[in-house]
Amino acid sequence: LHLGVLLMMYNELLVGVSAIEGQMSIREGDTVNYEHDIRAIELAVVDTSPKDHNRVTVVPLTEEGVPTQFLDPDENANAIQHPDLPFSIEIEKYFKNSMPPRNRRNPATRFDGAGRFVEITRARAGTGTDTGGEVDVSTVEAVLRNDKNKKIGRYVLSQHLKPQSIQIDGKTFEVALRFKRTYVPYSLHLTDVRFDKYIGTQTASNYSSDVRLVAFDGSVDRKVHIWMNNPLR
Repeated sequence: LHLGVLLMMYNELLVGVSAIEGQMSIREGDTVNYEHDIRAIELAVVDTSPKDHNRVTVVPLTEEGVPTQFLDPDENANAIQHPDLPFSIEIEKYFKNSMPPRNRRNPATRFDGAGRFVEITRARAGTGTDTGGEVDVSTVEAVLRNDKNKKIGRYVLSQHLKPQSIQIDGKTFEVALRFKRTYVPYSLHLTDVRFDKYIGTQTASNYSSDVRLVAFDGSVDRKVHIWMNNPLR
C-alpha cells in the first residue's frame, strides 16, 4: 500500500515538472500548426516581405504568468533591442488582464494604429483561487523607434486586437501580442464541429469534431473523428 502511494506521488511530481501543456484553438474551416500556452504571452514581430515564408521574432513577456525581464522596469530601463528586431520597443504600460476594446468618441492623436480609435483599460487579473475558468487577456502600450532612435509611433498592442501593420524601409511588419506559441511538425484542419444538446436541456448529448491530420514529413494524411472521451491518438 505504501509503495503504491509513493509511486502515485512520484508520478504526480514527474508530470508536474516535465509535462508540457498546450491548447489548439481552431475555427471551423481553418488549419493550425501550433499550440499555445495560456500561461505565457509574447510580443511577435512578423516580417511579411519574403515571398515564400514569414520571418518571425518574438519577445517573451511572461512565463507561467510571471513577468520576464522585459517587463521589469529596472531591467528594461532602456528599450528592448535585438539584431532580429527592425525597431526598438519601449513598453510604457502593461495590463495583465484588460477589458474588451471600446470605440473612442474622438481619435486619440497620441496613439498610432488601432489605439487611435479604441480604448482598452485594465481589468482585475485572475488568481489561483478563481473558479470561473476565465483567462487573462493582456494589453501593453509601447513606443517603437527605428535604428536612428526616431519615434515610429506609440501603439496599443493587445490580445483583443488583430496584428497591426507597420511600414519600415519598404517592408511590412505585423506586430501582435499573443499567447506563447509552440510550432508542431503537423497541421490540423477543422472540417466540422458539432455541439448537440438533449432536448429541453443545456446538457451535451454530442460534442464532436472532424479534422484532417497532416504530418509535414508526409508520413500521415488522414481524416479523424473526435468525440467526447475519445481524443485524437
